[in-house]
Amino acid sequence: MIVGFKAELKKVNLKKKGVKEIVLEVHDNTLDNKLDNISCMIGQTINVEVENEIVTYTIEVDKISNQPVKSYKVNNDGVVYEEQYREEQLNADDELGIEKKVEIVKEEQSIEKEYVKRFIVEGFAPDIDDLPEGFAHVAVRLCQGESILTICNELQVSTGKLPELMDKYMEKIAPMAKAWWEWKNNSKWDGKK
Repeated sequence: MIVGFKAELKKVNLKKKGVKEIVLEVHDNTLDNKLDNISCMIGQTINVEVENEIVTYTIEVDKISNQPVKSYKVNNDGVVYEEQYREEQLNADDELGIEKKVEIVKEEQSIEKEYVKRFIVEGFAPDIDDLPEGFAHVAVRLCQGESILTICNELQVSTGKLPELMDKYMEKIAPMAKAWWEWKNNSKWDGKK
């Protein structure tokens, strides 16, 4: 019997003899009509997978202007590109002889994983240099539900390595996905690339 639901991970308690107690909290109605099935599993060994619903990533911000060092824009076709303003502004300052010391701070941001997956599946997510060539296509396959085992066998990587690569990929493209998601929700895009 499989029972799926979304929950907030509240805490992990370490108990005697190496036992770990995991406390989950459910805030919505995802357990409606499922509690009897879950109750039948008390005392049994069950299989649990935990997946974070949020992608957290770090951006660099100019401390003086409080603007991101890299920012992304989306053209009318939904293609995300890196905005060149920051680089052009720094070059213009150099040409005018303005010495500008840029202090960079790191800032953590987050986006719902579902938005990043939509960005990938729609075909807008690019390949990333420090990941295997063609990984954007692999990411599409994973997001569409293709078996991890099938893809691992094809790529000759371990079943532990592929999820690590996928997490790294999502973290790298998250700022682009955020720009795309905001654009998608504020435009009259028809869904065609």
